[in-house]
Amino acid sequence: MRGKSMYGHKTIVKLVLLASAFATVSGCHQEDPLAKAALASLQKLQSKTEVGVSYEDYTSALGDANYAVRQYVDRNGVESDPKLEPHIQFVAAILGALKWYRAAGEVWSTKGDNPGVTWLSCVGDPSLGGGNNRLALCDKYPELVSTLHLPSRDVTEVSFSFGIKYSWTLADDEMKKAVAAEPK
Repeated sequence: MRGKSMYGHKTIVKLVLLASAFATVSGCHQEDPLAKAALASLQKLQSKTEVGVSYEDYTSALGDANYAVRQYVDRNGVESDPKLEPHIQFVAAILGALKWYRAAGEVWSTKGDNPGVTWLSCVGDPSLGGGNNRLALCDKYPELVSTLHLPSRDVTEVSFSFGIKYSWTLADDEMKKAVAAEPK
């Protein structure tokens, strides 16, 4: 029986079609180009933060990452189906990374609006730094707020240098989660 299968030709075709259908339904070997683009744009931004980047280049890369992430999330949604747990973890991680990259951008922008100021007061006298953006930034990102102990009083504040660097650290943590949960 050399050269002949013990199974008929139709049986082999059915097995191949069945295996292909199973692989498609189970998600095996399916790559999502939008997921790859979202992750790649965030990794590009992450790489820029590791070697030094100007504010203009940062905001440009942030805009690119925001677009790629939004493309993926808008197309795929964030449903709560347990079978989609890896997808949900990936979405949460890329949105988390984007949140912290945005936070760094907002702190950097606020610093640019307040030349010569090294920290942003979260309460009290606006002349202590930050003007109108101070409360919004402190409320939006409480993880970046610390207490400055002055001789006369304690002031809650965001240090610009710390705020940017810590935002990038939090974004890096989310990037690790995104890489681990990336749809394959």
